[in-house]
Amino acid sequence: MTLALALLLSTSGFASQTLTGRVLEINYNSYGLWNDYGGTSEGALTNFSGTGWTDWSYPGTPWQQLTIAWTQDGSAEEYDGSYYYGDWTVTREEDLSDSSSMVSVYEWSAGDLDFVKTESWGIRGSTVLIDVEISNRGSADAENIRFSFGVDPDQDYGSGTYETYIDSLDLDGDLVNDFVQAVGFYSGWTIGFGACDPEAQ
Repeated sequence: MTLALALLLSTSGFASQTLTGRVLEINYNSYGLWNDYGGTSEGALTNFSGTGWTDWSYPGTPWQQLTIAWTQDGSAEEYDGSYYYGDWTVTREEDLSDSSSMVSVYEWSAGDLDFVKTESWGIRGSTVLIDVEISNRGSADAENIRFSFGVDPDQDYGSGTYETYIDSLDLDGDLVNDFVQAVGFYSGWTIGFGACDPEAQ
């Protein structure tokens, strides 16, 4: 499953990490999600044309949510994480960045499933590829797997507003909306999310 750009607290022995490119910086919390609550208190930032860093995801309410759900052996399973918690156990955190690209890797254990989430972007880029690999350690099949990634962008907070224009679009003309975007009220700066291959198994 690949994307382009809700309780019991689990313990994690991993710290937060920050990956900084020339244009885009992402501050991860100890659960492997955006918005380092209680650490850097920053989220996803951009620096277009060297004008200084703007935080898109932490201002206002630093909401960022990831939900993984599936059915296994007749039971519904759901694991959630946000800017301050995660239901899963983090088993790996790694920065694999090099001189040309930024690469963040987190591995999670949730029930019988293991997830490896890799986020990557070019050193001078602002488009993040989110790749999720899933493996099943259990004896029963995991069915109807759903993966949801959301963020509350506030890229124009410096201009005095937390408003964005949000729209969903059908980019491939199949009458199903497959891309959502939030456009800055004043700046026109846009963050968008879409599935590269929503049918990937």
